Amino acid sequence: MTTSAIETSVNQAMLADAQQALNDFQKGLDGKKFKTNQAIIEQRESKAYGKKLAFFFEGFNGMVYIAKGANDFVAMGFVGRTVKPVFNYLFSSESKMIDFIRTWAQRNLLSAQNKAQRKEEQKALQNEIEKFVKVGDVFVSSWGYEQTNIDYYQVVGIKGKSTLTLREISAEVVETTHYDAGRKVPSKDNFIGEAFDKRANIYKIGNNVNVRVSLNSFSSASLKQPEVDGSYKSDYFSSYY
Repeated sequence: MTTSAIETSVNQAMLADAQQALNDFQKGLDGKKFKTNQAIIEQRESKAYGKKLAFFFEGFNGMVYIAKGANDFVAMGFVGRTVKPVFNYLFSSESKMIDFIRTWAQRNLLSAQNKAQRKEEQKALQNEIEKFVKVGDVFVSSWGYEQTNIDYYQVVGIKGKSTLTLREISAEVVETTHYDAGRKVPSKDNFIGEAFDKRANIYKIGNNVNVRVSLNSFSSASLKQPEVDGSYKSDYFSSYY
């Protein structure tokens, strides 16, 4: 959505009857979502006691309740699924309040649109595992609290759109210190464990793509990129016990 489209959407929402717009939105939800959102609405209304719903922004489930004083205005705003207000401000004039709400709504709508776009991109990436991982690739896991453990896993199979078959492989220590620490590299095809399946999760950070698998409750492994010649950079480890 362009900046102009966001501004138009917010302006239209601010001109609409907020309560009617909210009611229409609720009617379009299925049973479970209706009950969940209705509970959110009721808690928000309780927080905004004495104020009237003035604006509803469907694009990010934003609600603004206002109350008019003798010489000022109070506005309370909510976003998404939260029941705690994100702002509760006093304004010296209606125009200042409206300007603030308009800017606030545009910012939140843009954020919601960007989040939805990232979610769609993530969903598309998740179905393209073979574009980023191939049989023979290596994953590295770095874990531990008082020491740094390094484990390596080799991809021995790919199932469906997002499942990898992995086997643990041994490592070669290439550097040591007198503090029981050093550096190691994976030793491909030297298997030391049985094969197991794990669902891969693909993350896009800027222009880079990272692939990770969750191994257990305390560790995960990420795809280790080889050098041009096929070798791997070493990883630091420590072993004090």
